Amino acid sequence: DGGEDGQNVPLVPLVRRNLSVIFAFDNSNDYLTWPDGTSLIKTYERQFSAQGKGAPFPYVPDQKTFRNSNLTSKPTFFGCDAKNLTSLTSDIYNVPLVVYTANRPYTYWSNTSTFRLEYSLEERNKMISNGFAATTRLNGTLDEEWDACVGCAIIRREQERLGVEQSEQCKQCFERYCWNGT
Repeated sequence: DGGEDGQNVPLVPLVRRNLSVIFAFDNSNDYLTWPDGTSLIKTYERQFSAQGKGAPFPYVPDQKTFRNSNLTSKPTFFGCDAKNLTSLTSDIYNVPLVVYTANRPYTYWSNTSTFRLEYSLEERNKMISNGFAATTRLNGTLDEEWDACVGCAIIRREQERLGVEQSEQCKQCFERYCWNGT
């Protein structure tokens, strides 16, 4: 799964498939028992090694920036504008847009140890509920347009390939969720 080299979220097999969008759900125990983007960083760095050649991945910040910019506090999109990826590859449309969602305590403190192997049904159900809350922005209460924003992320690369401008709603979604590179 890539865990030995810090890639706890197994993204490389997806990157190799030249997908337009990848949804990355990070349940790592990186910093104070919560994710800090390390898995994305390791996947980004891998593309510059012999093993990672031909598997371009969008720019991501370092762990300090992930934490200081609170990029794990809400979903964050990476690689939003293919035109900004030219230094990674000549085939910019084969770099996926990554929708990154980190584990957070929305409804339950689900950051348990990876060494714990047994859970009660109640604990299991609470962890699943927390995962649902994370992926749906608390079932739309944190952002009523989240489902539209997901749709915007899914179609973005094809829009870029075809030269189609984003809708106003998608532009607003990208303003809210895209990492701005700083």
